[in-house]
This record gives sequence, structure tokens and C-alpha cells, in this order.
Amino acid sequence: MSASGGHAQAGDRAGNRSDNASSNASGGASSSASRNASGSASSNASSSASGNASSNASSSASDNASSNASSSASGNTSSSALGNASVGNLYAGIEAGARDERFERLIARAGVLIERIVSTGQASPEGFWYDDPRDEWVVLLAGAAELEFEAQGGARHRMRPGDYVHIPAHCRHRVAWTDTAAPTVWLAVYFGAGADERE
Repeated sequence: MSASGGHAQAGDRAGNRSDNASSNASGGASSSASRNASGSASSNASSSASGNASSNASSSASDNASSNASSSASGNTSSSALGNASVGNLYAGIEAGARDERFERLIARAGVLIERIVSTGQASPEGFWYDDPRDEWVVLLAGAAELEFEAQGGARHRMRPGDYVHIPAHCRHRVAWTDTAAPTVWLAVYFGAGADERE
């Protein structure tokens, strides 16, 4: 047991304490730094997630509001555009076997008249010719008929559903025959001077 040996042990113990203190300090600092880094990362991640969620929610709400406003505007436009519309059916209210020919005015504007004509076996009187100052465009929608034109020497022109004819102003013509078995439905468009007046 030498004195130098005692000093060495004391020195060793002092060294051990120094090492432990250094190790503890280093470990503590490292652990604290690790916890701080982890906490910061977690906080940043949480903040980022929260920010993204908030941003997404705001964007979604904004998109929904924009979509709703657009849909509402579109719906209002469609509704108002139809406000002054006039609708009907060309085959409605037809009376088969009616005694008189029926004339129904559909549209009358300056220079234009559109009307539906329903014939139930009627024809122009013998020797009678229409001499209209207006142009007439007429289409036969149902039934059957025969027209005569004076300029063609009284030759008959057969009309079936879908057939149409343009009759210029003062082109003398007459209705020679209409079907007696079923109503004959015409759509006539008159245009030119005084077109909106019924002859």
C-alpha cells in the first residue's frame, strides 16, 4: 500500500466523478435537445396540419358558396327567361266532325300572322278563288286536302301530312277538297302588307 497508490485511486475516483458529471451533463443536454427538437417538430407538424385543415376548410367553404351562388343565378335566369313564354299544342281542342272550319290565331305581329286552321270536310265554293294580298306559307299537319291554282288550269295539288306550299300574294287558289274521315290540320303563316289582319 504505497502513498502513490492512494493518490492514484483518489485521482481515479476524481476522474470517475469528472467523467460521470461530463457524461450526465452531456446526456442531459442531449436528452433536452432531443426533447426540444421532438417537441418543436411535433408542434410544427401540428401547426402545419392545423393550418392545412383550416386552409382546406376555408377553400371548401368558399368553393361551396361560389357553386351555390352560381347555381342560384343559373336557376333564376332560366326561370325568368321562361316568364313571358307562350306554350300550347297544335293538336289540342280539335273537334272531329265540326260543322264549320275553325281558324285560331296563334301569333299576330306587325307584318306577320300565324294561325291554325282545322277543316272537317269543308271546301271552297265552286267558282270561288282566294286572291289574297298577303304571301301565305302553309303546311298540312294532319288529314288530307287538295288545292287548285287558277294559273294551272284548275289542276289539283294533293296535300298530305308534312307537305307545305308557299302561295305568293294574289296567286288565285282554292281548297278543292278536305278529308271527311278525319280533321285536316293546317298551320298557316301570312306575311307582307296587312299580314296581321284576317281576310
